[in-house]
Formats: sequence, structure tokens, C-alpha cells
Amino acid sequence: MMKRAFRAAATAAAAVAFVAGVEFVSRGRRRRDRVENLVPRAPARLRARRGVDGGHATFAIEGALDEFSARLLACSIAQAPGTAPVTLDLTVAGPIEGRPFDIFAGVFAAGRPIRLRGLGEDHATLPDRLAQRGLLTAALDRAA
Repeated sequence: MMKRAFRAAATAAAAVAFVAGVEFVSRGRRRRDRVENLVPRAPARLRARRGVDGGHATFAIEGALDEFSARLLACSIAQAPGTAPVTLDLTVAGPIEGRPFDIFAGVFAAGRPIRLRGLGEDHATLPDRLAQRGLLTAALDRAA
């Protein structure tokens, strides 16, 4: 009787060890596959240039604009002198979509004339989307 109970306990322990081992191996493999499938996306770069006398500010966006970079851009434009004309260079910028676009559009809501430069294929609908929100200014029309 004791022998039968001991054998059942040993069999149950072996089954638990087997299941735990299989789970451990499969989780490691899933984690490794997940890491290999991730494509690292380079964060957007934001370059700021000001004129020699501080009379002009140019902000260049390089890459896909993410939410953090869009907030940084909005803060940088807000800190530029109020009399300085602002130019946004989108020559090498990726498409601006989703939440970053909402933040980007908020830059224009302040009423400051902002000139866009380098509108490419990725930005063909940008002036239309800004106009739908009522944020398109005359300075933007001439520069687009």
C-alpha cells in the first residue's frame, strides 16, 4: 500500500517537473522570437537653428515624429521670441499621423505665423488636415 502511494507521488512529481520544464523552454523561445521580430524604430530628431540676431528660428524634423518629439517641438516653438518668424523644415521628416499630429496641429493653434518648408509626398495632405481644423494661416499658404 505504501509502495503504491509512493509510486503515485513520484509519478505526479515527474509530471509536474515535465510540464514546468516544457513551459520554461517555450517561454524562453517565445521571448527570444519576440525580440527578434521587433524592428527598432529610430526616434525622430529635432534640430533647431536660430538666426544670427535671433530674428529667425528654423526647426527641422528628421524621421518619423513621435509624441515626445512633437511635444519637444511645441515647447521649442513656444519659447522662440514672439517676433521671430518660425520655419518648420519637413524635408526629411516622415509622415505625421495620430497623436503626434494632434500635438503638431496645436503648434499652429497659437496663431503664430509658421512657414512650412519641404512638404513632400508624405505630407501632401498636411495642409488640408490643418485647414479642416481651421489652423491654416496665410503664412502657411504661401510657403506650402
